[in-house]
Amino acid sequence: MEQENVDTYNPTFGKIFKWLRLAIDTRKVDITTRKAMSKKARENRESLIQQSSDRDEARAKMIEETEE
Repeated sequence: MEQENVDTYNPTFGKIFKWLRLAIDTRKVDITTRKAMSKKARENRESLIQQSSDRDEARAKMIEETEE
């Protein structure tokens, strides 16, 4: 459906259609943005967990070497 066709049929429906279209487009952008932020946060969390485990392994190895 196009805005012009709806406006021709009924101007009130045209305004409602325009508002709904704007609301849907805004919601789509919001969902896409949230999904991207969530993915980035998840990747960052996994990276930090990996760094922590690497640091713990290096620390354990260093402690073993100093004890020997």
